[in-house]
Parts: sequence; C-alpha cells; structure tokens
Amino acid sequence: MKRLTFQPRWLLFLLPVCFAWGAAQAEPPQPQTPPVLLQMIRDENVHRDLGLSDAQRGQVRRMLQEVDGPWFRSRILPADAQNREVAALTTQVQTQLATILSPDQQKRVSQLVRQALGTRMVMNEDVVRELGLSASTVESLRAAFLDTDKKVMDIQSKLQSGELTAEAASQETNRIKAAERQSLVKWLDDAQRSKIGGLTGESFDFSRVQRTYPLAPELARLLGADDGDEA
Repeated sequence: MKRLTFQPRWLLFLLPVCFAWGAAQAEPPQPQTPPVLLQMIRDENVHRDLGLSDAQRGQVRRMLQEVDGPWFRSRILPADAQNREVAALTTQVQTQLATILSPDQQKRVSQLVRQALGTRMVMNEDVVRELGLSASTVESLRAAFLDTDKKVMDIQSKLQSGELTAEAASQETNRIKAAERQSLVKWLDDAQRSKIGGLTGESFDFSRVQRTYPLAPELARLLGADDGDEA
C-alpha cells in the first residue's frame, strides 16, 4: 500500500500560527486551520512560484492593504469572532485574486493552500468533494484533529509555565503531528490517497517563506502605500 506523507517542515509553518493567532480555548469546536492564504500570498517566494507580473504584484499589495488592518485588529477578538473575521478576509482575498490571477495561477494557489494546510486540507469542502469523503470519515478526521489541537494547546500551556523546555515542546509536538498524519492515512483508501498529488501539485519549500503576518496599519502609513514590509 502506498504511504501518504506530509513533510515535517509543515510544523515550522503551522505551529507559529496556532500559537500566535489561534486564541486559547479549553476545547475548540472546530479543528484549527491556519489562515495560510492570508499568510502566503504576501511572500516574494510565493509570487515567484506563481509567476506574477509586476502589475499583478502591485495589485496583490493593494489588496493586502485592504485586509491587513482588519486582520491585525482581529488578534484581540474572542476566538469565535476572530475565526469569523479571518474566514471573511480569506473569502475577500479569494474573490479579489480571481480578478488578478490567471486560471493556471489560481489553480496553483489552491495547490499551495492545500500543501500549507497539510492534513487539515481534508476539512476544505473542495477537497472533501474531490476525494469523495463520506460524512462519517470527515467527522472521524475532525475528531482526530480536535484531539491534536487539545494536546498542542496543553503543550503550549506547559511551555509558557516553564514545565516544558522549548526543545521538549517541539519534540512532543512533532510526535503529535506525526500521529495526526497517520490518522489521515487510516481513513483514506488507496484511490483517495492516489488523488492527493493532483490536489497539492509540485512540492513547494515553505521554509523559504519569510513574510506571513499582516502589516500594522500605523506602520503601513509610515512606510507608504507601495511598501509591503511586515510588522
């Protein structure tokens, strides 16, 4: 049986998002899904992968100026409100990108988003549809992801209290994430696993991504409308 893998480098991309932007909750009602589109679309390495023209880069920068303020301010919102705001901003970016990117570029963005989400991509409706996942399978995966999130938050709590060192927390999180990847293998059949490659496309090295957070509105005004640097 062909083994389905998600590269461990995703821990480097996923965990800071959960810690910094996933508001603390005793047990989140839905699995944590980082706002990977909002993050990646601002990075120059992603722009090169997409083959953006200078004009497209300018359009993307102007688009981000519209969403960065609300995204930056959402960090102080309660978890549910923050999730709703991030979801709305993601939809806004998707809608605007449809007018900026070519069909091939839009397809590649979708592939990059799925790569970025790793195992969590199966929570997206388009992936559920493409893989033909049953409602019971989706619910089983959701439960597994919630269990991962609960354990990661417990590790975060222990790290903050000093009960765990950063190295120990990283090792424990790696172990938990590996278990999550195996849970996905368990619930997908051979035909479904064979479709993953087409959904994610050519592998992108996200360790090269440097720009992932919104620019504070005050800094945006100081730096000028055409400057895309981050806070």
